[in-house]
Amino acid sequence: MVGLLLTVLGCGSTDDGGLFGSDSSGGSAGQGAGGSAQGGVAGVGASGTVGGAAGTGGGGAVGGGGSTAGTGGQSQDCDLTGIWGTYFRVDTTWDATAVIRAGSGPIEVWLLSDRKQSGTTTTDKVKACGIRLPDLIGVTGEKYGARFLAPIFDNGSIPLMTLPVKFPQIATGAQFLSEPVALQIGVEFQNPLTDPWIATGPVNVVRDHDNDGRPGVTIESDQAPGYSNPPVGLGADQFVRHYDAITRTVATLNGNVKSCDRLEGNVTVADIGGEPALHSRLIGCKLQSGASCNVAQTAIVNNNRPMFRPASAGLMISKRMSDEAVCGNVRVALP
Repeated sequence: MVGLLLTVLGCGSTDDGGLFGSDSSGGSAGQGAGGSAQGGVAGVGASGTVGGAAGTGGGGAVGGGGSTAGTGGQSQDCDLTGIWGTYFRVDTTWDATAVIRAGSGPIEVWLLSDRKQSGTTTTDKVKACGIRLPDLIGVTGEKYGARFLAPIFDNGSIPLMTLPVKFPQIATGAQFLSEPVALQIGVEFQNPLTDPWIATGPVNVVRDHDNDGRPGVTIESDQAPGYSNPPVGLGADQFVRHYDAITRTVATLNGNVKSCDRLEGNVTVADIGGEPALHSRLIGCKLQSGASCNVAQTAIVNNNRPMFRPASAGLMISKRMSDEAVCGNVRVALP
């Protein structure tokens, strides 16, 4: 029941200056030709500014050119260094299994970045702050929800990500493109951007990132009214309350500098080995009775989880936060 993304970071149209051009500049100065002895007509600039005074004298000297157009619409240089919150949403689809129906819905991710600018590159140290998975519908109509709880991100030890982003210039209207970034939760691959996912067998890269003594991170079955715990057998106590999950998402970001305090753009999930890098696996679980799942029950849960596929490029919004911001602030401020 787990799948991410979540990857990636940072975020209009350009003028005739090319892909990375800034906004259009003002019009050029106008000129007024001198007329008869009564003097020439004053020039008018293309943006509506008045040109030089009319010429005087017999032939009427040429009037001076008007001033250049105003600065409205021009780009503004930015310093993006600071603390930023980032939100991603990737629309996904999944096929039916023996337990759930086919469906579609968004995966949402919240991130907190310490962003440093050097020249036309920024480098973020990124902390995961939240993940929300879409609800699932069982084959008999029950609704299931798998939830990453806030303490996983606020108090856990999920590794920071490093995200380099390149700009042609760091100014409003400029476009950007990130290098690939990997969000690993419950696992730490040696080469997270390229290592194949471990779909079966032993997993020697598993980490207890929420520090609860169980492998991976613990995801809870939603207990709100209207939700059910998914079954792993026919008995009255054969329903799952918690999942031990591992996930990895690899993505790149591209977009535009909307202002010196806001970036917007897209998230593109990478392919690794011909599959979208929205990887997940359930390596254990706990029943609603509190007992740990046996091997067969864990296999039922894992084999019937949704295999998320991106339906399209995702949405990314990055917003400047206060220097004291923590994950809870990001979850409230975005989207």
